[in-house]
Amino acid sequence: MNILALGLYGVAAIFGLILALRVFRQENSPMLMALLHMGFAVAGALTLIGFLTSGEAQSPLFLYAMIAYGVAALGGLFLFSYRFRDAGFPPKGIVIVHALVAVVGTLLLLTASFG
Repeated sequence: MNILALGLYGVAAIFGLILALRVFRQENSPMLMALLHMGFAVAGALTLIGFLTSGEAQSPLFLYAMIAYGVAALGGLFLFSYRFRDAGFPPKGIVIVHALVAVVGTLLLLTASFG
């Protein structure tokens, strides 16, 4: 299940990279792209939670990865909220922090899986 979570997060990362590039170019992105990014990330989180609760996770790094993804999700919700207010584009710094925290989660998950 941890490999499935990695794959789902990988697909979410591809959509996230496209979304981030559009923010940096000050271009609007389609709502569907944001929803797909969010959907794949949530599916990855649910898969990882299932793995954690099954008792198969032997390394604490799996839990640390989940915590990092949870923090990234909070940042993602903040970024998503910009679609519903008249504040323009989200702050680029928050986009960078959101991405870096998600990358840390992925590195932790990779290390725990193949470490």
